[in-house]
Amino acid sequence: MRPFKFFQKNPVRRWLESNFIGQLQWLMQPVSVVYYMDRRWDGNFYTEELKTMTVTITNRYINSYNHFMERNRNNIIFVYEFVDNTNITNMIHYNQDNFDDMPKDRPLIFRGVIRKM
Repeated sequence: MRPFKFFQKNPVRRWLESNFIGQLQWLMQPVSVVYYMDRRWDGNFYTEELKTMTVTITNRYINSYNHFMERNRNNIIFVYEFVDNTNITNMIHYNQDNFDDMPKDRPLIFRGVIRKM
């Protein structure tokens, strides 16, 4: 069976289930469309519907990555990047490619979207 063309290009990461709460979902663009499944149980039948949500990133200053994640453990976090601006002449941008190198214990700029659950 050939893959469905709609999903061959992955413009952004998809949020599909509620078990992604409290985890980072990486965005590839500052304005993105997120695809997700809206699931319902009416007591007899389980239905799913593919839906979309447009998200636009915003900037927030955070005390540290660890503090930020602790405060947002019940939210869905769409991240474009984190910025370390401790050295103004050489600001370092962290995304999914270099995320492991990011300092987790000092102030950063968060660029992304937080959705409350």
